[in-house]
Amino acid sequence: MSDRTPDDLDVVKLGARIRSERTRRGITLDTLAERAGISRSMLSDVERGQKVPTIVMLGRIAAGLDTTVARFLEEEREDRVFLLKKDHQALYHSPGVTSRILSPLLPRNELTLIQVTLEPGYRGLPLTPHARGSREYMVMLKGSMVTVLNGTDHTLHEGDSLYYEADQEHIYANPFDEPCDFLLVMDIKPASAD
Repeated sequence: MSDRTPDDLDVVKLGARIRSERTRRGITLDTLAERAGISRSMLSDVERGQKVPTIVMLGRIAAGLDTTVARFLEEEREDRVFLLKKDHQALYHSPGVTSRILSPLLPRNELTLIQVTLEPGYRGLPLTPHARGSREYMVMLKGSMVTVLNGTDHTLHEGDSLYYEADQEHIYANPFDEPCDFLLVMDIKPASAD
């Protein structure tokens, strides 16, 4: 299984992928740090494989590059049909959060399907807004959670779904006593797609 945790993550490879995406898009280290809301030194350490980023930090870096975390964890696929077996899905652990990438990474496509588990009491941090035109869809599979969109709480229970334009600050939190699972579909647009 592609199980990524701070203990076994190939942080050098992860950092190289982030740096490659940044340079391919012609974005400076300073610009990406500003877009992601993290310090330049922290971003530099991540790119050099000297620091292990949390899933929230990876999400902020991805948003700053108009992409998703999947672009950092997986290789692109050219196949017209691709069966992604459970034991080959990227799984990334961060304190209080586990994310499983359920969709293959396709060229020129930033649509990603992720299963997310939030531990009880998880207090999310604000996620960087994506470019205008980006959208996210959520479906609660188990438990309950709160999604905060521009300061407004939206409580979801098992079976509930939520759509929102992702060019706004958003936070995922689980203030409840049980873990929760939800599916997240991210349809990320490039900043130039206004």
